[in-house]
Amino acid sequence: MKKILIAISIFMLLICAGCVPPLYPIETGEYYAEGEKENKFFKKAKLEIYEITREEYELANGINVFEDATYRGRENHRYLSIKIYVYSEETQNYELVTLSEIKFAEGTPHCYNGKSYLKIGDTEYSGYYDAALAFGIDNEKHISVFSDQKGYEEAFEFASNKNQNEGEN
Repeated sequence: MKKILIAISIFMLLICAGCVPPLYPIETGEYYAEGEKENKFFKKAKLEIYEITREEYELANGINVFEDATYRGRENHRYLSIKIYVYSEETQNYELVTLSEIKFAEGTPHCYNGKSYLKIGDTEYSGYYDAALAFGIDNEKHISVFSDQKGYEEAFEFASNKNQNEGEN
């Protein structure tokens, strides 16, 4: 009877393991998004993702930092800094979006959720943040900021800086 239960347990474990997509470490670097026609306020953005130390992660108090889910359950964790800059026509500059409460969405290939906030002059932009940070078939990172309950969001598809022409930034 024990052997049958062990065999069934192993069989179920193998079935469940096949249902979860594999996680690969998030690629670090700089990424760019331009010409986002659907967006109401911001048409261009840039994204920077870099590895940081545990101390830097803790000092940031959850602002613009997160833990790479690939390393969960391991002894050595991987901490990342994430900075999204949206181009403001008002200031003619890239403005840093504050991201907080970033959490991994279980059962996904590197999807993370949190909150986003930006203030330019007297105007505040705030809402939820959603990101698909694994490069998919289309080789892009999909990120939405300032999402609200009514379905509004500013969405960007970031391409690697390897696809940018020299001198563009």
